[in-house]
Amino acid sequence: MQKRGIFLIAGTVTMSIILSGCFQGEQSLEEEMIDPPQNAEPVDNLEDSDAKANEQSEDEDNVSGTIARDLYLIDANGMVASQTLELPTPESNKVATQVLEYLVKGGPISQLLPNGFQAVLPEGTEVLGINLQEDGTMVVNFSKEFANYEAKDETKVLEAVTYTLTQFENVEEVQLQMDGMALKEMPVNGTPIGEGYSRENGINVSDTGVSDFMQSKTVTMYYPTEHDENRYYIPVTQYVEPSEEVDEFSAIVKNLLKGP
Repeated sequence: MQKRGIFLIAGTVTMSIILSGCFQGEQSLEEEMIDPPQNAEPVDNLEDSDAKANEQSEDEDNVSGTIARDLYLIDANGMVASQTLELPTPESNKVATQVLEYLVKGGPISQLLPNGFQAVLPEGTEVLGINLQEDGTMVVNFSKEFANYEAKDETKVLEAVTYTLTQFENVEEVQLQMDGMALKEMPVNGTPIGEGYSRENGINVSDTGVSDFMQSKTVTMYYPTEHDENRYYIPVTQYVEPSEEVDEFSAIVKNLLKGP
């Protein structure tokens, strides 16, 4: 099943633009639009058993005892961004469970957090169950502590969980439960979830001042930034508004020049 959404993908179409002072305002960095994750791998589609999923990665016999995972965290600018961290190689039935456990504040992520980053899930949150369905929907059952985040962080929590799980190539969208009850909206500020949340919903969404959302398209762009010596990309989903005078790619370049 193909990932949805509009991206410029490295290796197919690449645009490089020199941006001045992106986020930090300190230096010019090369802007590349890419479509991570670049090393996506599948998790097995098996039924949930009690509180654990049966997923398996292809390379979990990593001889070093660790495996690289993309974790979506909150950076010093309050933006959701991925950091690739080496996690202990999990048991074959805990692949997706592990990455979620590393999103919990005060959990095992504490010793690995890069400077300026923080975890997104409230302290004490437990993963009670995971079930990957045949259509690529991953159902995640969190404990009641999941609701202990601040309202201003609600979309960041939702986006971080969704993007962390959809790094696996056969996970298309995420459905959330809390104590076994399906969530149609987030528990604190009521952000709609519906039947599931996916990368198509975007990340760090910005409307960029468009006048007609119905005629606009969403594009996720990746802006370079850095904290201390850590350089990384911040994904920003923006609306672009093509017209008879301005085609889609020209509109994208225009938004890139404006910045996030």
